[in-house]
Amino acid sequence: MWGRGTAGMGPAPAPRCRSLKRSGEDKEQRLALLEAARAAAEREVSELRAALRGLESARLENRRELQELRRQVKELDSENSRRGRELGELQARVALEEQREQRSRREASGLRQKVAESEAGTEAARKEVWESPKSHCGRPTSPSVPVRPRAGCPGAGGVPVPSGPACCPQS
Repeated sequence: MWGRGTAGMGPAPAPRCRSLKRSGEDKEQRLALLEAARAAAEREVSELRAALRGLESARLENRRELQELRRQVKELDSENSRRGRELGELQARVALEEQREQRSRREASGLRQKVAESEAGTEAARKEVWESPKSHCGRPTSPSVPVRPRAGCPGAGGVPVPSGPACCPQS
């Protein structure tokens, strides 16, 4: 049957040859798997490097933005301090102006009181003059008639005399 030398059929493969062939195929499959794994790992490394570059770029941008924000905060602090000083100065000026205004009010009130007293004194003097029954020359006087001192009149020298015709005979 299957013996050596049968016609039409080649020699039967040796078992060692089959195992070498199978071992070679296994190694080729393993090599293909390793190459595929290596390619996948290289792709992943490439993607990770790109992601890292993106993160580094974002970190640098964030750092620049943080520096800009710090600069703005310092600027705002400076502005706030300046405005605080201005506010203090303005409050001091307002307080000073309020003191001046109070002083002016007191002074104006005092002056009004003096004016009122002066007017009251003037009015009392007028009443005294007009309430006398007769003027210096014997004629009654009236508050509605303006008076003026006349030269040569016995009332001259500050005593009111009716205006118009002379009240006193001229000598």
